Amino acid sequence: MLQFLLFSLAAALLYHSAPVSALSICYGNLGCFTDDPPYTNTLGVLPGSPAEVGTRFFLYTRASPYPEQLDYNFPANVNRSSFDPELPTKVIIHGYQNNLQTVWLSRMKDAFLATDEYNVILVGWGPGATTIVYPQSVSNTRIVARQLARLLLVLWQTKGLDLNSVHLIGFSLGAHLAGYVSRELGYKVGRITGLDPAGPLFQSFGEPIYLDRNDAIFVDIIHSNGLPGGAGTFISHGHVDFFSNGGAHQPGCEAREDLINTERVKRPCSQNKVEFCVPLFL
Repeated sequence: MLQFLLFSLAAALLYHSAPVSALSICYGNLGCFTDDPPYTNTLGVLPGSPAEVGTRFFLYTRASPYPEQLDYNFPANVNRSSFDPELPTKVIIHGYQNNLQTVWLSRMKDAFLATDEYNVILVGWGPGATTIVYPQSVSNTRIVARQLARLLLVLWQTKGLDLNSVHLIGFSLGAHLAGYVSRELGYKVGRITGLDPAGPLFQSFGEPIYLDRNDAIFVDIIHSNGLPGGAGTFISHGHVDFFSNGGAHQPGCEAREDLINTERVKRPCSQNKVEFCVPLFL
């Protein structure tokens, strides 16, 4: 109960202390962020700095036995990577309370590479995704999306990446983050798959805030722990939406696992189940 109470208290304090006028913060070549509409869902909390969020990108291919870190600030290094523009590109983005060491990321990456030739990029933003104040992690999705958009542009400029061949796969907060990437690019990527997109601070705020069918040429979404009471959304907002076992509660999970159940606050069981849907993406 402690984490939920801290979240509720922090959210209430932020809501009542946020000034009426728009807030803004700037981070060098990444530009500025404000809480202007539609970004009113974080209760006045703006994205943390790049150092605080700690975003990292790692490329995996069959051609290289080791992961290669990609940095959009160093295009020459990106150009020397094993990224192959002739191959489809899969970008996997974790969500709230995850990081690069989260097991399902490696499982999904390995499944892709075992099936066919791909460029697989893992997006890690663990420090920004594991804050105790949930609105901060929600807000941090915006800066990670901008960083990922910059990387995709560098790959286009240096390696000839075809944005139509890009498939973004995001879990929880990572699903909405994926949607923001196309908005930052001003161009729709080929496909976005949302794995139980986060519900709190999204579902009641409308389409500009959450992942929807306007964010890619094709958007498919799997719902496994939808609101009310769960960690995900319960709205059809992709081109195709799958509601696994009804989309709210999954077999093998406890009857009570909503956000007020402290043992499931970080990663509810039914939301975790969506990670086993890897075969659907291959």
